[in-house]
Amino acid sequence: MSERKLKRQLKLGQVVMLGTAGAIGAEIFVLTGHAAGMVGPAAVLALLIGGLLSYSVALNYCELATAYPVTGGAMSYVREAYGTGLLSYLVGTMDCLSSTFYAALSAVGFAYSLQLLIPGMPLVPTAVAVTVLFVGLSLFGVANVGNVQIVLGAILLASFAIYAVAGFALPGGFRWETFSAGSSLLAGRSPGSNLSRILATTALMYTSYVGFEVIADDAEEVSNPARNIPRGILISLTVTMLICVTISLVTLGAVPWQELAGSETPLTDAAARFIPGWGVLLMGAAGIIATLTTINSAMLSATREAFTLGRHGVWPAVFSRLNRYRTPWVAILIIGGISALIAA
Repeated sequence: MSERKLKRQLKLGQVVMLGTAGAIGAEIFVLTGHAAGMVGPAAVLALLIGGLLSYSVALNYCELATAYPVTGGAMSYVREAYGTGLLSYLVGTMDCLSSTFYAALSAVGFAYSLQLLIPGMPLVPTAVAVTVLFVGLSLFGVANVGNVQIVLGAILLASFAIYAVAGFALPGGFRWETFSAGSSLLAGRSPGSNLSRILATTALMYTSYVGFEVIADDAEEVSNPARNIPRGILISLTVTMLICVTISLVTLGAVPWQELAGSETPLTDAAARFIPGWGVLLMGAAGIIATLTTINSAMLSATREAFTLGRHGVWPAVFSRLNRYRTPWVAILIIGGISALIAA
């Protein structure tokens, strides 16, 4: 019996947006304030270090996903090295579970964010409904997933572009005096202590860069994989790093880090300074879009990992069943149901 295979439908633009928009989740919207509280303006440096270090991982994924352009990502590479055994089971299962929980967490984040704009919106039904929406989207072909990601990602990137340009151009925006104002958290400390704090902040913000992994997880559905997989991974990482560094620079240059330290809404705090009125609404809407893009990409990763586990007999074979759209419909329904249950 021939191995069940997925259909290669994802073009380069869809691949790039899955890796980019899927990475930009709650981290940049929430953790910027926490990073400022840890190292002040050096949070920008921590983000830059995290992005540069991520290239070592990204290059490995480029090589492996090009050599083995199959679904499953890390689990598939472990299987090639060590066979279908306990290690393959653990890597694949933990990857699938983490993506399933991340999709559920993003759905809850969407419900909370939407409730801020529409008071009285019920949290649990909203979180479950948006999960079901993306489950339905996934059932009718991976091209739908990629196209929706392009639309949502374009809106998200446009919002960040407006924020950055306005932050550098308008009164109340970025100023070096504000960026370096007040006493530094790193002043008067030993070089070793400063390095330790910066690396701790880098570790906190590192999750901002791991979105490119979805490309390797879904390599079997990428068209022209030898070309599009490495380009998609490296382009998405580069764009994500530029966005994270630029947005954090604007934010810490518009509001002194002492005021942002520990803030759960640092970007809207800054937007209120240089885009009064609609700036807060803009970043609020961007936050909502970011939760949707992360649900989309996390659901794609989780369902393809479950499909791979079923296809190789690590999980029940039923997970590897495909519908007429060549999507793993059983894996999508089961993983989507579990994600909705977790969200609830």
